Amino acid sequence: MQKTLVVKALSLKGENYVNNEEVMTSFYRETIKKRNKNASLSEAVLKIHKQPYVSSRPDAIKLIKARKNTDYSRLDTLALKLQGGPFSTLHTDIIKYPKYIFNAEDIEDYTFSFDQSTQINNKLVFVVSFKQKETT
Repeated sequence: MQKTLVVKALSLKGENYVNNEEVMTSFYRETIKKRNKNASLSEAVLKIHKQPYVSSRPDAIKLIKARKNTDYSRLDTLALKLQGGPFSTLHTDIIKYPKYIFNAEDIEDYTFSFDQSTQINNKLVFVVSFKQKETT
């Protein structure tokens, strides 16, 4: 039943979600800490051009202002750069980008369950959790 609810929500993205381009201003912060002190801090103000959910066009980000401070002496001997940043957070929108988690072939690799429901704007909202199966 929970998986059916997720599949139905994904199929109704044209009806349940915004179908026009939205421009949003956002703030992004990424930190690397060592013993509760920042070894690296990156911050940015961004303009996000969120495309309609029914569109295949990807979302876009415009960097307005950014700053970064890194104290390499606080890091261990090995420093590496992970691919990510502000744009990768957009891909956690599973309604816009379901291919990264719930594509038609991979949805069977997850176990779905209901968590405690909540309310948003005085409307009941079901919360569905998912976990990758151990056999995957």
